Amino acid sequence: MDDLQLLREYAQHRSESAFTELVRRHVDLVYSTAFRLMHERSLAEDVTQLVFIRLSRKAASLGSGIILTGWLYRTTQYVAQTDLRSAWRRRQRESLAMELSELQRDHESTWREVGPLLEQAIAKLRPADQDAVVLRFFAGKSLREVGEALGVSDDTAQKRVNRALERMREFFASQGVVVSTAVVGPAIAAHAVQVAPAGLASSLVTAGLAVPVGGVGVATAIQGLKAVVLAHLKTVAAGTVFASILIYTGAVAWQAAPANPTLPPALTLRGIVHSPDGQPLAGALVRVATPQHYVRLYQITNAPPATNRTNLSTNSNALSRPPASAPRQAPSTRTARDGTFAIGLPELPEDGLAAVVINSDAGYALVTAGELSANPDVVVQPWARLEGVVRVGKAVATNATVNLGIWGATALFDWNLVQHSASTRTDSEGRFVFPQIAPVDVWLTRTVQVRTNDGRQSGHQYVKVRPGDRLQVQLGGMGRAVTGRVDWNAASAPSTNPLVFYGSMWADAEGGIRHPRNWKSLSREEQRQFERAWRDSPAGEVFKNSVRNYEFPVQRDGTFRVDDVRPGRYRMQVRADEPRPDGRGSRQAAVVETEVDVPEGVAGENEEAIDLGTLEPTPARRR
Repeated sequence: MDDLQLLREYAQHRSESAFTELVRRHVDLVYSTAFRLMHERSLAEDVTQLVFIRLSRKAASLGSGIILTGWLYRTTQYVAQTDLRSAWRRRQRESLAMELSELQRDHESTWREVGPLLEQAIAKLRPADQDAVVLRFFAGKSLREVGEALGVSDDTAQKRVNRALERMREFFASQGVVVSTAVVGPAIAAHAVQVAPAGLASSLVTAGLAVPVGGVGVATAIQGLKAVVLAHLKTVAAGTVFASILIYTGAVAWQAAPANPTLPPALTLRGIVHSPDGQPLAGALVRVATPQHYVRLYQITNAPPATNRTNLSTNSNALSRPPASAPRQAPSTRTARDGTFAIGLPELPEDGLAAVVINSDAGYALVTAGELSANPDVVVQPWARLEGVVRVGKAVATNATVNLGIWGATALFDWNLVQHSASTRTDSEGRFVFPQIAPVDVWLTRTVQVRTNDGRQSGHQYVKVRPGDRLQVQLGGMGRAVTGRVDWNAASAPSTNPLVFYGSMWADAEGGIRHPRNWKSLSREEQRQFERAWRDSPAGEVFKNSVRNYEFPVQRDGTFRVDDVRPGRYRMQVRADEPRPDGRGSRQAAVVETEVDVPEGVAGENEEAIDLGTLEPTPARRR
């Protein structure tokens, strides 16, 4: 027997001899292909086993026109590459965790040595250099802000800080502590300012207000503050907090930090947020999204994200699909008066993926942790406003759900971690409004009930949104109607349950991103920048405008109608599912697939529906 005969014998009768013969014929091909890809015999054997397991599971669904040798070759490539990607991601996670752990240990070990000598080292500096060190590493200011405070340029501030660090390094060396200037600064920034006890600030304010203006000297005032601090510290359990008060340039400063010093953050992100005109932005909400903690951009109540997200897709040429989301709350904080923030992560982000998102009435910003470390200055972009009307044919759609979402991708992980989706309803005139949306490429859809309790997003319409835009759009009401009928009798007989059909149409998108041959060897940031540049290119715009799909119900008499289908070539699938006998979900019971061409409309034709006639579903094989 040939391969297809053996395959049918196994699929229909579970013939062990037939499957054994298939393995004998093709095992050398599969193993050799796997070995060339994996370069290890044990891994090649694992891939070979997975390929034939997949053949066993799919034997019944492989069509009569299949070339089994080619199918096995392609499946081997897919399985091997999937395994390679998993191994690469695992190595990346392990490498990142090791690097961050080593960095944290370097900072901690450096601090244990230089911390007891820090005040002595700073005392050796000139006042101007002291100011530079305190502003840069104690107050967390950028070099630009240090320069502005000292009345010098950014370059001069950088030189002054470097000079101070070098003199401190020399002092530490004279005391028998040998460290480099590269680790002194980060160690000071991470450890020099500790948490003040809860309520201390209010006690200080009370004590300060109790001092008559001009009635006592500075020394007496400071002594009074010291007494208040000591009295308050006596009420705090020993070992639960550390306090450090810095008195310089006539001011008392304190900074919040983790309540338990024995559990420092695994990673701390710092930055400075600016308004669109460049001014420091106070009170902005800062959240960090990681694979462990997703963030919903348009929900700012600090609640964990919903169970479904709509902005994630691992396929760069497909719209997003809703996987399960992380249930935990993302780390968050608010910017200080000078726009600065410091936010600690309790655990290292998986795969090193982290994105910082800023919400403020002044605007929105989204940066990766890598971008933030390279440049701590973040400028928000003004929000946009999007409003419009929903139509179904000539009629307006009242009380319809309108959805807004973005197109995520593996390379653009920051758009995956931060959910940009939102929904609203139309009013009695079919109008809707999203008063505040991020200036990113979005798609609008409306929810269509294809079955009972099964609402799906339909009619994807691309909208390019720029900062500060005020956009008016119309969703639906354009294009042609597509009609047809499903022949129930062609599919219902094999099933003991009455079938309920529903359908989908998706366009053949024009173009699509093509990665370079060295894509896998590029760094994650290089891949992200490549995909971002492609999306903004003319080819990317053409592709985004051509991506759309339509979802539709099928009536009890088998008829269906899809309104407002825009010109293009589509693939249509009408299918019915039924419960699995074991109760684990559902399975396909019957399906029909066809292609639909919707031509450009001409005068007098736009109201004529395209009738597909009677469609006869094919019953699915059941196992």
